[in-house]
Amino acid sequence: MTIATSIARLCAIACLAATAAHAAYPDRPVRLVVPLPPGGGADTVARLLAAELQAEYGQPFVVENKPGANSNIGLEAVARAAPDGYTLIMAPNQIAINQTLMAGRSVSLSRLAPVVLAARPPIVVAGRPSLPIRTLPELIAYAKRNPGKLTYTSCGVGSIQHLAAEVFQAEAGISMVHVPYKGCADAIPNVLGGQVDLLFNAIGNLNAFFKDGRLVPYAVTTAKRSDIAPDIPTVSEAGVKDYDLDGWFGLMAPANTPKDVIDRLNASVNAIMQQPRVRAKMAESFFEPVGGSAAHFRKVLDADVARFAEIIKVKQIHGD
Repeated sequence: MTIATSIARLCAIACLAATAAHAAYPDRPVRLVVPLPPGGGADTVARLLAAELQAEYGQPFVVENKPGANSNIGLEAVARAAPDGYTLIMAPNQIAINQTLMAGRSVSLSRLAPVVLAARPPIVVAGRPSLPIRTLPELIAYAKRNPGKLTYTSCGVGSIQHLAAEVFQAEAGISMVHVPYKGCADAIPNVLGGQVDLLFNAIGNLNAFFKDGRLVPYAVTTAKRSDIAPDIPTVSEAGVKDYDLDGWFGLMAPANTPKDVIDRLNASVNAIMQQPRVRAKMAESFFEPVGGSAAHFRKVLDADVARFAEIIKVKQIHGD
């Protein structure tokens, strides 16, 4: 046997071993990192998917919360992990915002691989009932008569809710004052208490207050009405033509994770998202399942990075 033949056989054996290893994926527990605190949207979606993937694969999918630094602590931990499919992350679209908001301090998208877009939490524009406003056209008219008088809050400077509000003001031709809080939960009591007029927040955080009349919903920021809140009109319907800006959570892996592993996870999550039982659970938590290919997720990421960069630069928004 020649040296060349021996090397060829060794390479073939190594390739077969690698293929077999990937085919057996997963053969041990998988860590699913959430770069945000427990109980939030990303955490809810991650735990729902983890339970379903564990049932499908027969291996534990362990959710680990690693919040901090605008999601960068968790993102960095995953970017540094071995690219073998055993460390994943449920990333919020803050990762796209951070590419500009925290340029030089954010985990680069080149260090992560998209797997699948998992879910969207519709954002709602809402206000306190003591305002003389019941619809979005009334809000726009009031703001035009009283420039700079209305105050609004979001989930923090540079959050998707903040950017949604900035785009809304620019396209509606109005001016409001931003009162930022650190986190979605902190923002709500100040509107309920009357210290702030309006807020942009996920529908899941606000629905109970819509039901008891403590907040008035004006519009959703998505391109079409949400299936989980079909009675709330879109911003576009209310006169701000073609307005469309919402949040998302997506499953990602370290860059260079084998394609067959990503494809298998993608196929599994897409199948899970089609199950009526899972869709019902998502709706109960006020999330819309998404799905699609890894390539589609990459296009969404790239488009969001470009769009958010423009908003942040034009509005001169600076992160912490």
